[in-house]
Amino acid sequence: MGASDRSMKYAFQWEDAVVFVSMSDPQFVERVGAFLDIVPVAASVTCDSDVDVEVLSAGGFDVFFEGRCCHCENSEDCFLAVTTYVSASFLRKTCHLVLHSGAVSIDGQGVLFVGEPYAGKSLFALTAWLEGVPVIGDDWIAIDCENNTVIPFPKTFKPRLSFDSLSTDAQQKIAEAGFVEGRMHDVHRLVVSRKTTGMIGYGERKPISRMVLLERTEGTLSMSPLPSQDALEILLSQVVPTKSGSVLAVLQVLEPLVNRAACHRLSIGENETRQAVLRLLEPN
Repeated sequence: MGASDRSMKYAFQWEDAVVFVSMSDPQFVERVGAFLDIVPVAASVTCDSDVDVEVLSAGGFDVFFEGRCCHCENSEDCFLAVTTYVSASFLRKTCHLVLHSGAVSIDGQGVLFVGEPYAGKSLFALTAWLEGVPVIGDDWIAIDCENNTVIPFPKTFKPRLSFDSLSTDAQQKIAEAGFVEGRMHDVHRLVVSRKTTGMIGYGERKPISRMVLLERTEGTLSMSPLPSQDALEILLSQVVPTKSGSVLAVLQVLEPLVNRAACHRLSIGENETRQAVLRLLEPN
């Protein structure tokens, strides 16, 4: 089953990749583009869509991606699914090398942060943004290996949070940016638009200066150097399969970080994410 006969096809372009979405509601598609900071363009190409959205007569939506169907009971869940699948489509189409990493800009340079699932990368990025730190990305970033720079990837903030759980100041800033709350795979997500002040634009490149491994701890906040071999293995393990060339190309970017001991372990205790962000802002 695919999209309905009334669907239009829209093209989203980022860097070297184009993603096609089919849906009958142009305003919905435009809102997806606004959150991703990409203007969708009506397309008449005959190729298959990467993401198909079918509005069901009985209510709800079916979102099709890579032969799978995600049923959504409401427009918020559908919005979460579509933005997620558009980002995943870019991941499969880009020729850039991509890391499963977040990144912020400190003193004009990119600081990468990696971590296991549920380590809190999205929360760390959101907290940094709330503290006024420019954010490059929260989960996937692209690497320009020729120029040793980090490139923002088209993906929204999606922390596992509810709007009501945030402080009043955080709610105000997120409301001004634009947000949607939804569920996907039984997980609640807060989707925050990246088209807002404090998010690094796609045209910007930042030289990479440091890498931090985020870890949850039952103790208190601490930062310590990562041994060179551990740091290199961790960084290489974060490379996401794309259409890019040899993964070894990433060594041109990552080895200098390791060689100058610019990789650290940041252990974060319960409710210490803000303190961890502030610690990262301290002079080396």
